Amino acid sequence: GEEFDFEVIPRYFSKKICDKLDWSAENTEISDDLDSPVTDEVKVNRFLDRVIGGSLTSPEELLEQIVDVFGELQQCGIYEGLKMEAERKRSLAAMTSLIWLVQGNYDAFTAVQPNPRTKLSRELWEEMQRLVQWAGVTRESLRAILVFLAVRGIGKAAPFLQA
Repeated sequence: GEEFDFEVIPRYFSKKICDKLDWSAENTEISDDLDSPVTDEVKVNRFLDRVIGGSLTSPEELLEQIVDVFGELQQCGIYEGLKMEAERKRSLAAMTSLIWLVQGNYDAFTAVQPNPRTKLSRELWEEMQRLVQWAGVTRESLRAILVFLAVRGIGKAAPFLQA
């Protein structure tokens, strides 16, 4: 059988899914040029090493690296092609939040919460950290969750919702 890189859904596979769902070309707006850039395995592993090692903490650098590694989020990626900038931003926010949670970076996680009355409490943060420890986030599970967060908004695109 065919082997797939499950981090990138090739266009031909997407079209097979559309055919199975009995979508016709007339009722979809899926363009042939919606492929996202593919990232090589070395770059992905280097990114994960830096996330897990805690050396990727600058918000600006973190965002830059996420976009570089996850092609769907690049300016030439599928979110751009589907004109879904708000979903792209939601994915980026979710991914950075997850990384800061896994890294235990309370200051970065709460930086956008300047009001002390509504800011996440240290007590609740500690509970969240215990949950992360209990879950035993591995390199593989972190990668899978990040891939999910990178692509989850694509399912909200009008052509997919018409099925």
